[in-house]
Amino acid sequence: MQSIDFFVLGAILGIYLFYKISRFYQHKKRQIILYKAKRAESQAVKVLQNAGFKIVDVQKRIKVKTKINGREFFNTIIADMIVKKGHKTFLVEIKTGKQTEKSIPPQVRRQLLEYYLVFKPDGVILLDMEIGKLYNVSFDLGHNYKYKIYLRYLFAFLAGATLVSLYLSFKW
Repeated sequence: MQSIDFFVLGAILGIYLFYKISRFYQHKKRQIILYKAKRAESQAVKVLQNAGFKIVDVQKRIKVKTKINGREFFNTIIADMIVKKGHKTFLVEIKTGKQTEKSIPPQVRRQLLEYYLVFKPDGVILLDMEIGKLYNVSFDLGHNYKYKIYLRYLFAFLAGATLVSLYLSFKW
């Protein structure tokens, strides 16, 4: 074997070892994040119960179908927790680390808005497990879609009442 052969063999072996070590490191990093998330989730139950919330569901999943030019795409939206307080239902997103420091980053706000639109809760709560603080998150979408639903019911009621009164007036 010539020296160039040893160099090529060493380079291949070095790249392979680098790949394996980096994969191992990424795997361990994911395990640590998952462990922290599971621990935070169990602690979150206590924080929420102490704040007067009743846990309804954990890791609630909803499948969403998106159509783009007639082609269907599916994905799953997973909420950390669904809780109730009184007659209101809330979606809870649990965050650990520096994700809630000072202000909530745009990607977290976008995620919360997605959850709000998909799950349609009465409210969204962001739980910062680093300090055990609850943040009530609300969205001003420029319109109140629940108000429009009530208008439909009112319109249907008025139309029904008009038809009944017309029927009774012609019956006599």
